[in-house]
Amino acid sequence: MDSIKRIFKFQNRDLKKSIGVFWGIILIVNLLSSILSISYNSNIIYGLNSKGGEAISFIGANMMSIFIFIIIYGIIMYYEDFALALSFGVTRKDFYRSAIVNNMLVAIIFGIIQGGLHLIEGYFFKTSGYKLMTEFGIFNTSTDNILFIILSLSVFFLALLSISNLLGVLQYRFGYKLWIGVGVVFLLVLNSTGVSFSIKTIKMLSNMYLWFYSVFNAGSVFILEVILAAICYSIGYFFIRKASIKK
Repeated sequence: MDSIKRIFKFQNRDLKKSIGVFWGIILIVNLLSSILSISYNSNIIYGLNSKGGEAISFIGANMMSIFIFIIIYGIIMYYEDFALALSFGVTRKDFYRSAIVNNMLVAIIFGIIQGGLHLIEGYFFKTSGYKLMTEFGIFNTSTDNILFIILSLSVFFLALLSISNLLGVLQYRFGYKLWIGVGVVFLLVLNSTGVSFSIKTIKMLSNMYLWFYSVFNAGSVFILEVILAAICYSIGYFFIRKASIKK
């Protein structure tokens, strides 16, 4: 237990600062985008749009930035911390346990902040003149209470963190070979499906996301996300438990 506490503190050494800087920038962007959009009468719009642009959510646009942060965070944890932690006598099992606890903490923190911002946005839009986007698939800000929204976001972020953690493990284990394989698969998918990354494609993916959450109820979605997280963490441990230490 003491070793887990030590590695947990070690893993959180720079995480607090990273989270603080990240959310500081996000809050500034949210504030400025809201002010500019209102000041220039919709000529400048930064936010997540729905229903042909009729409804907007400035806070909803944070999800893409959060996704990028989570992916980078999962990879850096192993690239920078794993070998150093093992050199101080920490076992792979203790490191991995601590990584999962760390991921859970990050998911909860991000869920609380993002959920709180959605609540603030709801009050803000009452006087802004904009139509607020309230439906986000896993929750609806106009009908669901704040605790449910935070829980929905936290579980969703944990699922993303489990995928990011697995990517970090595979990156550490296989290095550049992993990304060559990912690139080959990516190109094969593009060539076989003819998909191009345009605004139309992004809207199509957004519609698929909303359709998926419309098919399943909240309880089913939570169960699927927890199962996904359990699978990703299990596969990650399988690959990291015998990984050689890289200097």
